Amino acid sequence: MIRGEISFSGIFCILLFGIGLANAFCLSTFQAIRHMWQHFRIDPMLGFVLYAVPDIFVNGTVYHHKEPMQWDRSLSSKSSHLFLLLEENLCLTNKVAMTRNATFYRAWHSCVLREVVQGSVLALTRIRFEQSSLTLQAKEVRKLVWDLLTEFAQQFGSKNVHYYGGIVSVEGAASTRALSAGMLLGLGLLTACRFLQLTGI
Repeated sequence: MIRGEISFSGIFCILLFGIGLANAFCLSTFQAIRHMWQHFRIDPMLGFVLYAVPDIFVNGTVYHHKEPMQWDRSLSSKSSHLFLLLEENLCLTNKVAMTRNATFYRAWHSCVLREVVQGSVLALTRIRFEQSSLTLQAKEVRKLVWDLLTEFAQQFGSKNVHYYGGIVSVEGAASTRALSAGMLLGLGLLTACRFLQLTGI
């Protein structure tokens, strides 16, 4: 390995970078850690505790021509393959139910009863918690989703509105600030290690 000299400017740059990184890290460490722990993706059949962020997304299965189809947040995009496939059968209902301090958002359901399971709620793309955070067992998340769907069916006012899809997983997202802090730390460590490797230290 060819060993190189570290100039004064190189040392100064490392120190400056280190001070800036430490400052940014110290300012956001607490929130970063707190929000990082709030990122989750679980199988709802498991029993461990999750710390829910204000919004969660539920991925599941619906049936089209009696064939199971996976749905997720892509259904909220009108250019997605799933949306285009089901478009003529879909109606979107926003903010129709609230139970246990949670609001049911973006419920895609069948407004034209053909090509899909009759009366099925096709997708639940978003649940909003009215609290800033909430601690739930996985089984409680499953019950919460079911309660919201039941309330949705009641408020919709039709005995044909039911939920026939299966819940596959529940997903939340960490804050961008937490992700940025983590990425900054990783980039800083990678850059520092690469510099030391190149200079032979």
